Amino acid sequence: MGAGQSLTASETRELCAKTTFTKDNISQIEKDFKKSADLDKSGGLNQAEFVKFFSSRLSNWSEETLNVIFKAFDTDKSGFLSCKECVAALYVLTKSPPQEKLGWIFDAFDQDNSGTLDYNELLQIRAVFVGTAIAFGEREFDLIDKAFTFEEGMKVEKKAFIATLINHGKFLRLIGFYENGEYSLY
Repeated sequence: MGAGQSLTASETRELCAKTTFTKDNISQIEKDFKKSADLDKSGGLNQAEFVKFFSSRLSNWSEETLNVIFKAFDTDKSGFLSCKECVAALYVLTKSPPQEKLGWIFDAFDQDNSGTLDYNELLQIRAVFVGTAIAFGEREFDLIDKAFTFEEGMKVEKKAFIATLINHGKFLRLIGFYENGEYSLY
């Protein structure tokens, strides 16, 4: 999707099929994306634009964390987030079920694509969610510490990561950015 181009009908159908967004939701997100995020009208966001745009909205998240998030959403590894990738990202962040969010978190922080999270990758997740907890006024910062015993050399597989965290209500509220299980951005 280059400068001035819109999502194709095929891309819109694909997004409708993969998310709970309607065609109208996607159209509105696309308009917002073009107006507020894609300031250079290139058809997408490079990493610097992404970090700048979201640093004002996620002020307690570090630039390093926003860079990790950008790389996770850059599904084609182009160094550029298309409108389609941004719609998919909004779905994951706002409307996707907890199991899908946990899977996305795992994939985002599995930086070496090993299929496991090592000690350092888990420490990065912990750092991100301590910042998120602070942003949402949460007083209990050890949500991940309670779920995993942190030891040098440890590795956690995706299935175990999801199974361990799926029942932690406070953590699920943090990753959902909502209190009551529903987020109504679109």
